[in-house]
Amino acid sequence: QIDELKNNGVTAAELHRVKAAVIAADVYKRDSVFYQAMQIGQLETMRYPLSLLQSNAARVQAVTSEQVQAVAKKYLLPDQLTLVSLDPQPMTTDQKPAGRPHQH
Repeated sequence: QIDELKNNGVTAAELHRVKAAVIAADVYKRDSVFYQAMQIGQLETMRYPLSLLQSNAARVQAVTSEQVQAVAKKYLLPDQLTLVSLDPQPMTTDQKPAGRPHQH
């Protein structure tokens, strides 16, 4: 899939779906006062203007398939690849969940 991305970019439908998901996630995160404060603090720490918060959706919408393809070609390189292999450990019947049970 990485080679496909590097060679052909993303389809208009894929790009539209991802843009909508990114923008929706940002909108939902803003329901949290903690998240809003964290964003403002990060921008202030890096000396970025607070106006970036208002222009985020427009900047996401401006991303093109060609830009995604260029980034893939630049950063998704074999020598920078990290592979992780997860080896699930068998559970025995006498094991119990860690922590306290949840009460709903």
